[in-house]
Amino acid sequence: MTWKIVWQYDFCPLIFLILFSLFLFFFPFNNNRPLWEPDEGMHAQVSKEILETGDWITPRFNGEKFFDKPILHYWLVSLSFLFLGVNELAARLPAAILGLGGVLVVFYLGKYLYNRETGFLAGIILATTGIYLALSQSVVHDIGLSFFISLSLLCFYLFYLKEERSNTCLLLLYLSMGFGVLAKGPIGFLLPMGIIILFLLLVGKIGQLKELVTRQGILIFFAISLPWYILVTLKNPEFFSHFFFKQNLGRFFSPPSGDSQPSYYYIPLVAISFIPWTYYLPNALIAQVTTIIKSRDKERRASLFIILWLGVIFLFFSLAKAKQWPYLLPLYPALALMLGRFWYNYLFMAVPAGNNLNKGIRLSSWLLLISYLPAPLFLLIYLHYHPLPYIPQPLLIQTIIISLLALISTGASHIFFLIKDKKKGLFLINLIFILVTTLIFIYYGFPIVSQSKSVKRVAIKLGQLVPAGEKIVFYKHLRESAIFYSGRQGRVIESKEELRQYLASKEQVYCLINKKDYEKVRDYIADFGFIVDQEGKAILISNRKSLQLPGFAARDDHYS
Repeated sequence: MTWKIVWQYDFCPLIFLILFSLFLFFFPFNNNRPLWEPDEGMHAQVSKEILETGDWITPRFNGEKFFDKPILHYWLVSLSFLFLGVNELAARLPAAILGLGGVLVVFYLGKYLYNRETGFLAGIILATTGIYLALSQSVVHDIGLSFFISLSLLCFYLFYLKEERSNTCLLLLYLSMGFGVLAKGPIGFLLPMGIIILFLLLVGKIGQLKELVTRQGILIFFAISLPWYILVTLKNPEFFSHFFFKQNLGRFFSPPSGDSQPSYYYIPLVAISFIPWTYYLPNALIAQVTTIIKSRDKERRASLFIILWLGVIFLFFSLAKAKQWPYLLPLYPALALMLGRFWYNYLFMAVPAGNNLNKGIRLSSWLLLISYLPAPLFLLIYLHYHPLPYIPQPLLIQTIIISLLALISTGASHIFFLIKDKKKGLFLINLIFILVTTLIFIYYGFPIVSQSKSVKRVAIKLGQLVPAGEKIVFYKHLRESAIFYSGRQGRVIESKEELRQYLASKEQVYCLINKKDYEKVRDYIADFGFIVDQEGKAILISNRKSLQLPGFAARDDHYS
């Protein structure tokens, strides 16, 4: 009884969500996971060079001006480096804090759209969504855009409801959109405003747009969003055309070939990245649309707001020619709210056993359970075509045993809750599935993936081998994490002739080369190139057979 009384206060679910998110977003840092390529190494290096150069206006990577992204996330990471030192935890800390902030914003959105329980469930669902969980642990800009779009929409909805301090909410709306523009460019303003205008139009309150546009709000928006863009353009006249025409308009209409994807690209991506909640999405979407058609004003407005959020974000990024998996992140808070309402109705509303809601969740749960069964087979097929780096046999056996035990125990619990019709148990088993999967991946997956996604160990030793002021050399492909960990700038050798000439130097030189590229040039450089170390698929070659560096195991043999 005491627990039920305490749970009525907002601080209780808030504390739970904070602790839950901290565990998910911060716990992996304890593994000291190296920065992964290409994005983490590149973005962390840009922030590192801000501190090294003292230039907080012009971002640089590898000594060159780098205008692909706005400055906000670089500033946050640089400040984190300043206070915590240059390390992985400091690099990822801003993303984790923004991820946590996004979960709390969704809680309050759910509370004011529907009720507190819906917000609580939506916060849990968002925190355990695969793509959101991954990007809250990564050095990326997209998590900032997602947070500020969500915060903008929360501030607008509070203003729309005419709650107390609605003028404060209006000013916070402009503040949030200003930071959104500073986080990812014009879409930080265009996307939330597009959702807001459509919502006001469809609920017959387009006249409120006049109240929304205030001189004070516009001043706040420009005071946040414009100064850096003006200063960086004044210092670098080429910035304006590169960022706005090439990186924004250019990527929307005519992207690089590697980023060009079909219009349906995000449909399977959402399905995969939202597992295990994916199985409940069709029924939740139907329930949301049905609410818009049949329900009362408050429920109808809330559901319409979420559907417009989903539609605007999904349509915008689907129409854009350039598509990458992190771009759609601002969609997931809306999906979490939709799922949160769906699960609230199932868990707390008294509905007959034969109701479509009950049938839909039970059917989705059975489909989720059935999908567990072929998972090992799919993994074997994937590994057949995408072989992993060498894994010590004891680690491989341990990973297989623990994964199978987790799969069997989760499946058995799922069956029990379905047979006994334990509603809260069905929700709980999804959380357990995610937590167990996350922990297994942290302990066993991260070290394996890091072998091919980072060259931390070799890069640190390259920093010791290559004199200060000299550049480290790559063949064909630059490794971003090597730049970060070595503390040296890099240059790329493009041809095997140039590589042979470089290795023929009288001085001892080193080159980092991919395994596939090495196999192609091995015979051509046989008289000059010797393998001295290897990390994953990255091979360090030198024109000398031995190294006089403590703890650095030299190898005299060529790669075989």
